[in-house]
Amino acid sequence: MTFEGALEYGKGVLKDAGVLDYQLDAWYLMEYACKICKSEYYLHAKEEMEGAAFQEYRLLLKKRGELPELDESECPGSILPGCRNLWGCRSR
Repeated sequence: MTFEGALEYGKGVLKDAGVLDYQLDAWYLMEYACKICKSEYYLHAKEEMEGAAFQEYRLLLKKRGELPELDESECPGSILPGCRNLWGCRSR
């Protein structure tokens, strides 16, 4: 699957799971799984993604789809595994 196709797949999975920011979350998870930035994505969007990276991406999408949405009264957190935001003072 191409990077572009995988991103669209991820958006669909998260949208179907009811994730409010499904487009942004799909991108963040792809960026994490493939270790790419936006400029690399645009340069290589039509290229095939490595199988291991796609499998990790699918796993992250599944985990994200199972997370409950936070309301504004709760502390924001990171969707990436093993990470928290700066306010949580914990990093990978």
